[in-house]
Parts: sequence; structure tokens; C-alpha cells
Amino acid sequence: MTKNCPSCGEAASIREVIYGLPDGPPEESKYVTGGCCISDSDPMTICINCGWEGDFINHLETLGSTDLSI
Repeated sequence: MTKNCPSCGEAASIREVIYGLPDGPPEESKYVTGGCCISDSDPMTICINCGWEGDFINHLETLGSTDLSI
């Protein structure tokens, strides 16, 4: 994982985004929570300094569906 933000250059500000309800508090030096509501494209990483988001994931493709009516 990138340690410096490609937008602001801040060292060690990139965090992995966790979706859903974690079973305990995440380690703040590595993770941030992304909530339980997901869209068709959510970031997997975020900069806690400037808000840059990167490495998007398409949850609908991951779940095996592109039909939004489900």
C-alpha cells in the first residue's frame, strides 16, 4: 500500500477503507470505516489528510451482479 498521498504528499496518511460493521474498533493507523451503505463504486483507500480517494472497487461486480434492481 502507498504510504504517501499522491495528492498532498503527506507521509503515512493513506488508510484502507473497511465497509460494514467491524467487530471492534479498527487500528486507526491502518484503517478508516466506510460505513455500511455501499454504492457501485467505493474507494478502497483514502487520505486522512486531504480526502483523496483511490483504488476504487465496483461492489456490484464483486457480488456478481450489474442489475441495480436487485
